[in-house]
Amino acid sequence: MNLTIDTRNSKEVKVILEKEGSVIEEVSLSSNGRAESVINLLHRALEKSKTDVQEIKTITFEKGPGSYTGLKAGVAVS
Repeated sequence: MNLTIDTRNSKEVKVILEKEGSVIEEVSLSSNGRAESVINLLHRALEKSKTDVQEIKTITFEKGPGSYTGLKAGVAVS
């Protein structure tokens, strides 16, 4: 299972969970508290996919361009 974290956009935060050919994308339109948003979105995606966080094999994040604070939040969570 692969997790992609996208916090580079100042208007939204995305978490994309790919498992066995299916893709679950969770989006938050909040620009405040990006790290907290990522955690909440990850929990929702894991619930939808009926999997556990230990099943995540790779974590990737969007490296930019984007705001420094947003990119830092994505890296910190990963």
